[in-house]
Amino acid sequence: MTISVPECILDDDVLASSNGGVHRYLVRWKDRPVCDATWVTADEMARLDEDMLHRYRLDHSPVTSGFERGRIDGGDPVPPDDAPRGYNLRPNTRKSYRAMLRNL
Repeated sequence: MTISVPECILDDDVLASSNGGVHRYLVRWKDRPVCDATWVTADEMARLDEDMLHRYRLDHSPVTSGFERGRIDGGDPVPPDDAPRGYNLRPNTRKSYRAMLRNL
């Protein structure tokens, strides 16, 4: 029996369910082709390689803009007060994953 060792996390996803949802990660395994990558839950990934999971979360966390709402000339804010204060700058990981597969 061989022990599977994760090489890297390729993507992540949240599956909706009646009790909230399950966060899962697409894992490429060491010494295995990309086509053998499989989805594992966050708990499984933490058991396999907690440092890799932490690095992935840091690299792929949503980034909020530091700019204050308002106009360039300093006038009143254009959006209503209940508008979100930032923008999600998370890259489209699915496109990144597809591009990575093409480059292999």
